[in-house]
Amino acid sequence: MAPRKLISLIMIAVGFILAAVGCLPNTVTVSEDPVNQATRQAAATAQAVTNQLQEEAFALEEALDVEFSDHYTGMKVETYPSVRVIVYLTKATKQDLAKFVTDPKLLEAIEVREEAITREALREIREAFKAEMDRADVTYTTALVMEPATLEVYVTNIPEAETKLKAANVPVPEIVRFVEKETLPTDG
Repeated sequence: MAPRKLISLIMIAVGFILAAVGCLPNTVTVSEDPVNQATRQAAATAQAVTNQLQEEAFALEEALDVEFSDHYTGMKVETYPSVRVIVYLTKATKQDLAKFVTDPKLLEAIEVREEAITREALREIREAFKAEMDRADVTYTTALVMEPATLEVYVTNIPEAETKLKAANVPVPEIVRFVEKETLPTDG
């Protein structure tokens, strides 16, 4: 047989083999290792519990803000390494929260920390100070933060803001902390 015909036959055979291999189903081996499956199930369950506690903490925060405003300052939810709900109160204890909590897991996750001022009082100070800053033509935004309870006022230039407030005879409340930002947050 001529070498050209032999090479042509080999090329045709290789083509058929490649086409046949391309038609075979792709099989991906997925390990059904019981440990991996158990780990995935445990992680999914833990995440579901975390999500449920976060939702309950959000509902608790709304209830405390309305029904326990004489004592409630704020809340922070931490999820790593486990769920911890830090509730900031004035002159109140964890036992005082029991009537607002239906899930024992949430009550167990709560840690109470004492604050000197309520959220309601912080809001009143914030609104009054915002009106004064508007009058002094200060560009700002604000946020309420905990540990300790503080009114953070974000401005692009602290000395300029202080100069404007001083010129307008605006006293700065003790709980105010100025924070200089290149770009101001949009809410607050």
